[in-house]
Amino acid sequence: HIHALKSVLDGRSLQRVLIIPNRQSPLKSKAHVSPSKKKELLDVFLSDLHDLFPNHRTAISGSSVELDRKTASFMLDTAHYIQHAYPDIEEWWLLIGSDQLFQLQSWYKIDQLLTHIRLCIVPRHSFSKDQAHAYLQTCCPHYLPPIWIDAALHPGSATVIRKNPVPQNLSNQVPPRVLAYLKRERLFLS
Repeated sequence: HIHALKSVLDGRSLQRVLIIPNRQSPLKSKAHVSPSKKKELLDVFLSDLHDLFPNHRTAISGSSVELDRKTASFMLDTAHYIQHAYPDIEEWWLLIGSDQLFQLQSWYKIDQLLTHIRLCIVPRHSFSKDQAHAYLQTCCPHYLPPIWIDAALHPGSATVIRKNPVPQNLSNQVPPRVLAYLKRERLFLS
């Protein structure tokens, strides 16, 4: 996630970045971490971010809006929440990895979401922008044009981290406080 965030922040002046972990992805059968642990992990992640981007002017903060819900988390509900909570911000971007792009059709009311929120896509695997536009047309004929982040491919993901049996190999993918927290709480690590 840090690679994606850094790619977006480089050369851009954004008003605010909200990091919003979800309680339970509707596309996954179970959550790997409890909401309370995710809140703690969010705080640890934010402290690492402030060290990694000490001079950046963008306000980077976290929100537990999805963790606090007792029902399924849908990005459309979260988008409505943040638009009402921050009415001074005219345009919101949803940062996703390109690996998520072709799963959008299974998202809840994606056609409504993509008329309110602009996708900001960071490459995580090779893909064609023409192919992506054609796919987005099938999901949402009136989608806002996405922002394509020009960055080196980065295959890192939470799935990769969960499957990595040797925590020491994660130091180049996970910031130091987060890695220490994962080890201490025995999260994701075998």
